Amino acid sequence: IIWGAYHGLFLVMERGFLLKVYKHIPVFIKVIFTFLVVMVGWVFFRSENLTSAFAYLSKMFSFADIKAYELLDGRVLFILILASVFSFFHLLPTGKKIQKYIYFPPEMNIGKHLAFTIPVMILLILSVASVTTLGFNPFIYFRF
Repeated sequence: IIWGAYHGLFLVMERGFLLKVYKHIPVFIKVIFTFLVVMVGWVFFRSENLTSAFAYLSKMFSFADIKAYELLDGRVLFILILASVFSFFHLLPTGKKIQKYIYFPPEMNIGKHLAFTIPVMILLILSVASVTTLGFNPFIYFRF
């Protein structure tokens, strides 16, 4: 119920005034704002009650317990950099060119199809392998 109200609030605000505000702020700020709104929304969507949701949000935005050496751990740093690159790459001029080339290719032949398909299939296999080695992880809707 809370997630629905949260989602509805942002839909009303978007139609009311946020679209006008979006026209006057940089793209990078819009992306970060959207990221934060969605991230907080998922906490309300997944939490079983408001107490746990607010506890999770307070931990999520509190950096008091984080040690510098934990952030510099190779795996954590790699995931952070990779997530940042994939999240914000489309904001850079090179990212826009690559995005335009992928979504609106000038002409596609079998070589270009394979050049796109093979890396995507490798990423899919690696993702499935990662999820299956973590143990029992039911689909999110089965947890309700």
